[in-house]
Amino acid sequence: MSVLVVTPSVPWPPTHGAAVRNSAFITALAEQHDVDVITLAGARERVRPHPDARSTAAVRLRRAPLWRRLANAALGPAPDLVFRHRTPELRAAVQQRLSAGGVEAVQVEGLQLAHIVHDVAASTEGERRRPPVVYDAHNVEWRLQSQLANLARGARAWYSRRQAALLYGVERWVVGAADAVVASSAADAASLATLGNRSVAAIPHPVPAPADPPGADDEADQPRVLLAANFAYRPNILGAEWLFGTVWPAVLRRVPEAELRVVGPGSLGLRAIAPARCSVGGLVDDFEAEQRAAWLSTSPAPVGSGAPLKVLQSLAQARPVVVQASGLAGLDGSLNGIAAADSDMAFADAIVDLLQDHERRCEMGRSGHAYVTEHHAPAVVGQALLDVYRGLRDSGRDGGGG
Repeated sequence: MSVLVVTPSVPWPPTHGAAVRNSAFITALAEQHDVDVITLAGARERVRPHPDARSTAAVRLRRAPLWRRLANAALGPAPDLVFRHRTPELRAAVQQRLSAGGVEAVQVEGLQLAHIVHDVAASTEGERRRPPVVYDAHNVEWRLQSQLANLARGARAWYSRRQAALLYGVERWVVGAADAVVASSAADAASLATLGNRSVAAIPHPVPAPADPPGADDEADQPRVLLAANFAYRPNILGAEWLFGTVWPAVLRRVPEAELRVVGPGSLGLRAIAPARCSVGGLVDDFEAEQRAAWLSTSPAPVGSGAPLKVLQSLAQARPVVVQASGLAGLDGSLNGIAAADSDMAFADAIVDLLQDHERRCEMGRSGHAYVTEHHAPAVVGQALLDVYRGLRDSGRDGGGG
């Protein structure tokens, strides 16, 4: 089968959560199918071809002027997530590829590209049936915006409520229009199924774990806590501000030698508010080395959807993770490897307790590593995606929707 994968950001190299999932799915599909990629890319972003794709084509994303985004946010019918990724160049590139023939399925990554689902679902070429659409929902976007609205006040709360309503309508349409829908957790699959009254496949993030989990010998000399996230994502910024302002000072009062290490896309923008004994590393060359050096990781985001990739990656390296309970999505908070806290002091206590208890850190790390190895092995996850395509082929679905 010839599969066209359309992504809202460059999938290779996989430097952030969406790219990790998209890249791994391309690799999985390429085991049995011919895969071509069309991706949006920043104006100056270097585009590298995905090593397992037959071809990788990039369309440069032209940012809409701020006044247009503000006008759309206030009065427009499209949610901002879709509006800022909707470009005629991308739509043309996809249509040209479909018109050339030979595309037997289209996989669309994320609600940002709802317009691509629309275009493919509405396309015909003579007597040729359109290819089926597989929609990979990284998050339940309307629910995430609803959660953000509950945390905000004033204009920001109004904005999030309006966006949630717009996203609900788009998400409901996309789930109904696609021929197969994939979600990153069982909870998201159940939520999306209610939108379209259909079956949604839960396929978790693929996360490789070393056969032998790293031990205490890899830890930094001083107690180190890692905060790794994509800080272009507002919930992660909110979590960092909360951690810096109230939690970390409480940790230092009890463990004054502790170090906080912050890495990930957009993290350099946090330098101005970084607290004492905190280093900000930006994008790092060896992310796994950062995880191994940490005594534990933290995920302070106050809301969440999908599944927390950075949490899973830390567990894969046998490092326990302290999370804000309200932001934990897609995983069971009782999983031994995760400490969930729901207040400033409880979060600080969980960090301090783990820093001071070597045996418990090791035991939680081993349990977390075993969990990721069993449930998130790339081969297992990849096979689940291939099974979705096998189901499309066996059913003879021709793109009629639902």
